[in-house]
Amino acid sequence: MRIIRHLFSWGLAALLIGLFLHLSVHPWPNPPAGQVLLFDLPGENILFSTLAERSGYPIFEPGFRVVIGGLMLLISLLIFLPPTRRTGGFLAFLLMTSAIVAHMSPWLGQELPLELTSGDAGRTDDGRQFALAIALLVASILLLVVHPSKQER
Repeated sequence: MRIIRHLFSWGLAALLIGLFLHLSVHPWPNPPAGQVLLFDLPGENILFSTLAERSGYPIFEPGFRVVIGGLMLLISLLIFLPPTRRTGGFLAFLLMTSAIVAHMSPWLGQELPLELTSGDAGRTDDGRQFALAIALLVASILLLVVHPSKQER
C-alpha cells in the first residue's frame, strides 16, 4: 500500500508541476495570446487585465500577475522535492482557492473573454480557466491526503 501512495503522490506532483509551469512559464506549442503569466507584456494577459479592468485596481496587471507567476514557480519547486511536497500542496490549495474565489466574484466571472479587443466581445472560454482552477484545487487536496507525512516515511 505504501508504494501505491508514493506512486500516486508522484503522479499528482507531476500533474501539478506540469500545469503550474504551463500556466506561468511555458504553455503548449503556439499558445493563444494572453495566456502566459510571466512572459505576457503588461496589459496583454487576459485574466489579470480583465480583473484589473472590472475591479478598478490597476495593481492586478502586471504587478499581481508577476507575483502569482513567481508563486507558481515556487510551488512547483516545493512540490518537486518530496520533503516539502506537503507544504507545496498546501500553498497550491491556498492559491487555487483564491483563484476560485476570484472567478466567483463579479470582477472576473466564470467565463473569460478569448481576446481583450472589443471586436470579438461575445466569445468566451466557456469556463475552461475556472474548470482548470477546480481541477488543480482537487489535485492539491489529493496530494495533501495521499503524500505520506514524516511519521509514515
